[in-house]
Amino acid sequence: MAFITPDDIYEIIENMLLYIWPTVQSTSGCRPISAPFLRMKYCDAMSRYGSDKPDIRFGFLFSYSAVDGHTGFNIPRKYSSSLSAEDWDSLEDLVFRLTGQRISIFAVQNIKSKHLDLLNLLKPECGDLVVFIKGNTETELKALGMARVEVAKLIDSKGLSIYEPGFHFLWVNQFPLFEKNNLGQWISVHHPFTAASPETAHFLYTDPSKVIGLHYDLVCNGQEVGGGSIRIHNPEVQRYIFTEILKENSCEMEYFLTALNSGAPPHGGIALGLDRLIAIFVNAKSIRDVIAFPKAADGKDLLCGTPTMVDDEILSQYCISVSNLNKS
Repeated sequence: MAFITPDDIYEIIENMLLYIWPTVQSTSGCRPISAPFLRMKYCDAMSRYGSDKPDIRFGFLFSYSAVDGHTGFNIPRKYSSSLSAEDWDSLEDLVFRLTGQRISIFAVQNIKSKHLDLLNLLKPECGDLVVFIKGNTETELKALGMARVEVAKLIDSKGLSIYEPGFHFLWVNQFPLFEKNNLGQWISVHHPFTAASPETAHFLYTDPSKVIGLHYDLVCNGQEVGGGSIRIHNPEVQRYIFTEILKENSCEMEYFLTALNSGAPPHGGIALGLDRLIAIFVNAKSIRDVIAFPKAADGKDLLCGTPTMVDDEILSQYCISVSNLNKS
């Protein structure tokens, strides 16, 4: 859409969901929703939830102690008492296997603890459990965020009410535009066509790490259901990002730069994951359950029996020849 702003996008999507919500309620019996949706900065989502798609149906928010260098969250006794030592061992193993990070768990017995500063921030009561990790980098926060989500699943599996009922939407925005890869090179966090916020655009030429992008994600119950951005419409800015920041050959995108130079207006948009939304609405375990003719896990279309071999005669009609790359 031309001459669009993020606020315009938010309003369009929120009004659309409000419009269809009576139908959603009639099929799922869910609670009503209201707009505007909550908006959360990326940095706040990471520092408080350890995720860029936070599930806000339950608590367990993080606190960071600059004194002892730990980040953690508190699990009240009414929940923690239902979980066994085996549950905690499995949780620690799962987080380490998937993230390579070690989390720690301890029961709060009294106020005397080497983690006193973290406890002062979390304010647990005797019998509560504290889950924590050393540090607060993005890698460590994501590991703790995984632990937070898995703890909630464990509690829910024990028959305890942990999730607030209904569908909880929020917008996550103000993502960084660039990050460095393992080789120390700048790469786009999303894609190289996202525009910088007006307040941070000047950092493109001095410190790319401080540039905030005009990107936004729609999240529902801890799952990303949509994403979009305001795009770059200035060809010189786009060329600079390609060549000077990302160190890419802009010649391969010359057709695109020429199009921008022909008078592209400020523009942006969003794409919603309709299958994902419906899967959430009906509490399906997989989006394949709400797709009419889904692909199997190996990519096959069971209805049409594809992919399959095509006869040489048919290929020749379309002037297609196939080479066997396995031949020596």
